[in-house]
Amino acid sequence: MQIDSVKYIITQVLIWGLGWLFVLLILDTGNEFDASFWRRAILMVVGTSIIVFVNLKWLLPLYFKKEKIAYFLATAAVLMFVVWGMHSDQLLWNLDKRNGLERIKEKKDPAAFEHANNRKVDGNFRWLVRNLPPLLISLLGSSLVAFSKLASEKEKELNHLEKAKLETEIKFLKSQINPHFLFNTLHNIYGLTIIQSDRAPDQLLKLSNILRYMLYESNEDKVPLKREVDYLKNYIELALLKDSRGMDVRFDLGIGYEGINVSPLLFIPFVENAFKHSKIEDLENGYVYISLKTSGNRLIFKVDNSKPQEAYKKDKIGGIGLRNIEQRLKLLYPDKHRLFITETEASFNIKLELDCA
Repeated sequence: MQIDSVKYIITQVLIWGLGWLFVLLILDTGNEFDASFWRRAILMVVGTSIIVFVNLKWLLPLYFKKEKIAYFLATAAVLMFVVWGMHSDQLLWNLDKRNGLERIKEKKDPAAFEHANNRKVDGNFRWLVRNLPPLLISLLGSSLVAFSKLASEKEKELNHLEKAKLETEIKFLKSQINPHFLFNTLHNIYGLTIIQSDRAPDQLLKLSNILRYMLYESNEDKVPLKREVDYLKNYIELALLKDSRGMDVRFDLGIGYEGINVSPLLFIPFVENAFKHSKIEDLENGYVYISLKTSGNRLIFKVDNSKPQEAYKKDKIGGIGLRNIEQRLKLLYPDKHRLFITETEASFNIKLELDCA
C-alpha cells in the first residue's frame, strides 16, 4: 500500500477536514454563524488538512523507515507550526485581532489596553486548548487508518503469495501424478491385454478420461461435482486392477449434483493416501472405505482406511501432504470447511465438511 499515493492522501484530507467542519457546525447549532465562526472553522479545516497531508506524505514514511526519533521530532515541529499559523496575530487572517488591540492602545487608556490584552492572551490560550485536540486526533486518526490499511494490504499480499505457492504445488502435483499413476495403470492394463480380457478397452478409456480431466479440465477454479466424482470413480476402478482377487474397497455416494461446484482435485489426495498407506493388498486386513454425501449445499466426504502394524514407507512420488491440503482448504474455503483427522493403531480416518454455497 502506497501511503503517499495522491488519491489516498486527498481522500484522507477531505475526510478529516470536512469531518471537523461538520462537527463545528453541529456544535454551533443555534448560534449565529457569523464571520468569527467561519474564520475559526476555516482555520480548523485548513489546519487539520495540513496536519493530515504532511503526516501521510512525509511523516509516516519516516516512521516506516524506522526513523522514529526523526518522526516524533518532525511531528512536534509540524504541530507547533500549524498552531502558530492558526493563532499568530502576525498573519493576515488574524490581523483584525491585532488591529483591534492597536486601536485600544491609541486611545491612551492603559487600563482598557491592559484589560483587552489580558482578554486576548486568555482567549488565545482557551482557543488553543480547545482546538489543539482536533489536530492531535486528526494526526493520530490518519496514522491509525494508514496502519490499518497497510496491515490489510500486507495480509492480502501474504494470502496472494500463499495461494500462488499452492497453485504452483498443485501444478507440480499434477506433473508428478501423471507418470506415476500412468506407469502403474498401464502396467495393469497391459496385464489385461496379455490375457486378452474384454475389460482392457474399457479400462483404457477410463485412463484416457482421467488424464484429460487432470491435464485440461482441472485448470478451472471450480468444476461441477459430477466431474470430480467421475474422476474419483475412474481412479478407484483403475486402482482395483492391482489385484484381481478383489480388494476391500467401497465408494458410497449419496449426493445431488445440481448446482454444486467444487475446486478440482480436492478429494484425490485423501484417496491416494488411503490406497498408498492402507496396504490394501492384504486381503484379510486391508480396506479403503470412501463416502461422499450432500445435503443442500453442504458436502461431507469421508475416507477410512486400514493401517498396517508395520511402518509403511510413504511413496515419495505424488501427494502434497496433509499440511498442504489443510492450507489449500483454508485458502479455497475460508470459514466454509471443517477437516477432522483421526488416527488409531489400526485405522486412519478423515472427514471433510464443506459449505459449497
